[in-house]
Amino acid sequence: MSKIVAVSLAKEATYVKLQARVVDNVTLHIQGKGPYVNRDYGVSCTITNASPSLMAWMRTLERTLETPLASLAKTEQKYFALQARVKGDYVHFQVSGDEPLNRGYGAAFDVYVSNANAVAQFVGKVMAQ
Repeated sequence: MSKIVAVSLAKEATYVKLQARVVDNVTLHIQGKGPYVNRDYGVSCTITNASPSLMAWMRTLERTLETPLASLAKTEQKYFALQARVKGDYVHFQVSGDEPLNRGYGAAFDVYVSNANAVAQFVGKVMAQ
């Protein structure tokens, strides 16, 4: 994760680079490297309200990555890349994948800011830099 900011996979918009992994098939664990929110390395957040089909699709990313991302917390866990930006009351996420789920580039999904508050704070801090 060399750059913190990325360009949208779909159109001209600025996103913040993050990484994630699926835990126990129902939980998405997200990490971001950058300004402090709740971890020394930046941010950690858990989301549990994603759709089952989205979680299953993201689970396949973990198994097919040629170069998975290392945990920022220095655990043995491996992560895949995703990016996010705040859109009103939502955090909008984009994930690239070889097999599209709901977008030509892979998948996009929204989470209420209240359910991903740490990520929303992180995105705000990165965008303010």
